[in-house]
Amino acid sequence: IFFRGRAGVWPCPSSSSMSYGNRGPALPPFNPPPFRGVPPRGPASHPPPCGPGAASPGVLSSKDQVHVSPHLARLLDEFTNFPYQDPNQPICQCGCGVPVAINTTTNSLCMAMLDQSGSDYTYYKRIYDHCIAHVERAGTVAPMSLQGFKTHARNCGVDKYGWAIVDVTAASRVLQLCMQTAAQGGKGPATFESIVSIGSGVAYVEFMFHQAAQQLGCGTQVHCYDILPHCYQAYLPLQYGTPETITQSFPSTARSILLLVWPPIGHLLPDGSPAPQPNTTPNPMASDALRRFVANGGRFLVYIGEKLQGGCTGDPEFHRMLQDGNWALLNEDRNGNSTISMDKWCPHADAAASGANFISGVSGNDNIWVYFLKSPPRPHS
Repeated sequence: IFFRGRAGVWPCPSSSSMSYGNRGPALPPFNPPPFRGVPPRGPASHPPPCGPGAASPGVLSSKDQVHVSPHLARLLDEFTNFPYQDPNQPICQCGCGVPVAINTTTNSLCMAMLDQSGSDYTYYKRIYDHCIAHVERAGTVAPMSLQGFKTHARNCGVDKYGWAIVDVTAASRVLQLCMQTAAQGGKGPATFESIVSIGSGVAYVEFMFHQAAQQLGCGTQVHCYDILPHCYQAYLPLQYGTPETITQSFPSTARSILLLVWPPIGHLLPDGSPAPQPNTTPNPMASDALRRFVANGGRFLVYIGEKLQGGCTGDPEFHRMLQDGNWALLNEDRNGNSTISMDKWCPHADAAASGANFISGVSGNDNIWVYFLKSPPRPHS
């Protein structure tokens, strides 16, 4: 069963099992509205559940309260007051067991949430948390219908913005940390000419860094590359590029920052072609990009994903390289957590495993990590 929305034809939201092992959307991308300068909003106090049995997001604190639009409020009332026990309600034929009318309402709810959030991902997440808390407090929605709404609303957010929920405040803190580190002891430039992103997808995180650079007045340009640029309607100009682009397009990366957001651990080669032996060779995009970046003079890496090997971001060689004592992790506290916070879809230890690889039970617990190469690479020739 399919539903037509502004992203094209959608599968039944209650039976959708879409998951995101990388940054690419499973559905056709959205055309992002112009950025309206919405100030960054803090993360919601109660993250949403990501699977059966996950904890309820509970009641939002006063500082996180969201004033939903009248249209969205009417849809929430329709969703919570629906006669779920009425045996005469037509049931979706896909086997999900959810009334057809509720699947339609679920799609309408997601569209209204996207409309209200505009181009502000953090705000979308707050609206999501608010709506889920409202529905769970009502206690009237059938479990399958509630789970379908949770999953579909999350997938809609990921389709439009990507997986990582990074705002301008976090991006500004990253840039300031890099500039402060570079300025200490003459380790490098106090400002950076460029941020080079490989595998940018919809480039929402890159858009946040672009906004942060403008606010800081540091003049840093953000360059976005992807092997399938035509598949996205991105927030910034998106060009075709692979790790080789780092050396082909940049004479030196000594004044650059490499940005890798959810680098893949799938089984495609960096140019998108299948590996010689399927399901045996991890995608080496992250390690290849980092190696070329360092060889070209680069020393600063911003990596958004799971810090340890065994999740669904970054190939094994990439994680091995970062364990080298020459890489300093600049924003880790004594408990091993990132000091630059971001909201998350799956922050808890038992987050749903990635449907792309089922490697571990912690996929989705991403963080912002800022690395600095202590010993300068050899001069680029």
